[in-house]
Amino acid sequence: MTAMLREIRQLDAARRRGELDEMEYIHAKARLLEAVEDATVEVAPRPEARPRTRPIRRDAGPGAGAQGAIWLALPICLLAAGATTLLGAWLLGDLTLALTLTATLSAAVIVAAFKNLED
Repeated sequence: MTAMLREIRQLDAARRRGELDEMEYIHAKARLLEAVEDATVEVAPRPEARPRTRPIRRDAGPGAGAQGAIWLALPICLLAAGATTLLGAWLLGDLTLALTLTATLSAAVIVAAFKNLED
């Protein structure tokens, strides 16, 4: 058994040095292990290493980064809504009416922004 382990180690070293490719290594190792009666050998090649690539983003192309722009614009919109509410309350003299107008305008802007994301 020690001789077989030594041969497997030699095969592995030859593979690391580039003397054997992956398939030659797998088949040579399988032949060695088939000599042992109790061993079961599954010859399944490992998938070839592929160069890592970046995944294609769904939002790539025209309008890319629109989602990030929305999250950046959100605090600005909230500040603008607060200022509009205060200005409307001062001009109209009614805080409830100013809040209603601001909420309606904000909802319209949000709906338009999310429709833009879907495209």
